[in-house]
Parts: sequence; C-alpha cells; structure tokens
Amino acid sequence: MNPSEDLQLRDIHLPPDPAWWPPAPGWWVLALLVVVVSAWLAWRVRRRMRERRWQRRLARELDRVLADAGEDAALTIAGLSRLLRRVARMRDPQAAALQGRDWLAYLDRGLPVESGHGSFARHEQLLVDAQFRAPRDPALHDVDVDVHALASLVRAWLARAAAEIARA
Repeated sequence: MNPSEDLQLRDIHLPPDPAWWPPAPGWWVLALLVVVVSAWLAWRVRRRMRERRWQRRLARELDRVLADAGEDAALTIAGLSRLLRRVARMRDPQAAALQGRDWLAYLDRGLPVESGHGSFARHEQLLVDAQFRAPRDPALHDVDVDVHALASLVRAWLARAAAEIARA
C-alpha cells in the first residue's frame, strides 16, 4: 500500500442544522413572559370592563332617582339617601350599621381625593334624617339645599364605589 493513497484530503463536514424543537432557553423565557403579560392585560381589561359596567349601572340608578323625584327636593334627598345606603351595603356590609356623623365620615372617605365637590358633612341634617322622614314632611321643604350640588357629590361617590365594588 502506498502511503500517498491514504493521505487523501476529505472535504469539511458541516454539523447538521439545529432542530426546531426543543427551543433554546431564551425562547422559553420569552414565551413565559408573553403568557404572563397577556394574562395580566386580560385581567386588567376584564376588571376595567366590570368597573365601567358598575359605573353605568349606578349612574342609571342615580338618574332614575333624580327623575322620579322631579323638582321635589324632599323626594330627591330621600331617594339619594336610600341609594347611598344601598350601595354602601354592597361596598361594605358593616356600613349599614353606621349612623350620624360616622355615616357621613364613611361617605366622605369614599369620595375621590381630587373631588372638588365638597363633603357630605355639609349636608349632615338632610342625609342623616331624610330616609326616616315622610316624603311630604314640611321640615324637608323648609331646608334651603342645593340638590344639584348634593347629586353631584353623590355621583362622584358612586363612581368611586363602583370601582371598589368591581374589584371585590
């Protein structure tokens, strides 16, 4: 055997192409990140949709109370007071036991911080007593009250309460 015959050069053999499965660790991390971000976004969208649904529902209820009362301040105040109590019970079951200044403090805590509507304490006598008075009670008619300001305050409180109810 001739030594020159065994020394033939062979071409370079390239390794096979990498397989598509299993992916590299970086792709696993990216896939996990996409799943986590997608789940978080879906949760946020669902919560926001639920919050808006509650806000629309409570706004319709407030509009119904205002429409039913018409121009009668006593009926409006009584209706707003009942609506606040009902929503407060949905928001916090212990709120049903609150009365007087504790009830007004609870309502004031529920107002948005940036609310420029004032506070419920300004309407203390009306909100505390209105639900217990007859709709045609002359004492309610003698009180000089800005029903629109009170309704605006209730609307701001209901918007925040809707967000908290939706989160529950």
